[in-house]
Amino acid sequence: MTKEAKILIIDDEPANVRLLVRILEIAGYKNFRSTTDPKRGVELFHEDPPDLVLTDLHMPVLNGFAVMQNLRASMGAASFTPII
Repeated sequence: MTKEAKILIIDDEPANVRLLVRILEIAGYKNFRSTTDPKRGVELFHEDPPDLVLTDLHMPVLNGFAVMQNLRASMGAASFTPII
């Protein structure tokens, strides 16, 4: 993955989002978006499709597994975006 890769971070804890952003910045990545609202993750995904999605699994209302299901259901069958 190139340093220009678009990365979407979905985590309900603001401190975790800040930590991931900082780690990505140190690694040289600059093109990322984030949300602490897992429901907004699919919306952000479609506004500007990322090359990678980083999501927490344990979130209230919509957990990471549900986020992954929603993202996969909204992608085309030929589309592939890694979700970690």
